Amino acid sequence: MAQRRGMFASTPEQVPLSVAMTSGLAECFHCFPYNVPPDAKPCKVLINGTWVDGFLLRWLHLPDGRWQGVVNYRWETGRRVSLMDESHLKPDNR
Repeated sequence: MAQRRGMFASTPEQVPLSVAMTSGLAECFHCFPYNVPPDAKPCKVLINGTWVDGFLLRWLHLPDGRWQGVVNYRWETGRRVSLMDESHLKPDNR
């Protein structure tokens, strides 16, 4: 995000949450978003031609046989919750 705005961004560094909290930092709200249930499934969500990280909250089966997912996903500097067609969702195979 910073680079898109012409700003400098340091290289992200992954550390255990316990180490970050000992240093006075909190958990990343992208990795631990508020109000996402523990059984939510990590997924990828297609937004404007780009796959972004998200969480599948639940599936809805439509009368025409298609599925839609209620997802919580990263968007710019925050998060959004939306209903997305199955064609815009895929598993996050980390």
